[in-house]
Amino acid sequence: SEWWALKQLWDKGLLKRGYKVLPYSPKTGCTYSNRDVSEGYRLVTDLTCYVRFPLSKNQDLGVGDKMANMLVWTSTPWTLPGNVLLAVNK
Repeated sequence: SEWWALKQLWDKGLLKRGYKVLPYSPKTGCTYSNRDVSEGYRLVTDLTCYVRFPLSKNQDLGVGDKMANMLVWTSTPWTLPGNVLLAVNK
């Protein structure tokens, strides 16, 4: 379970107690990145790209014999060389 894993990390001294203030949006229910905050919430033009990832033919994707692909949009294209998987909610 998650609690067991957290206890293991705590027992090994890998977790530390402390505080970090993060900007939080009650509207979206998530925190803002430091980059968002440093830009002063102004509209900026960033480099983005679309990438096509071919999916395995071994999966039953309901497309028959056709090759299926996943089209992904990212605002951090410099991380693409490190992408090793896509997480998709059923």
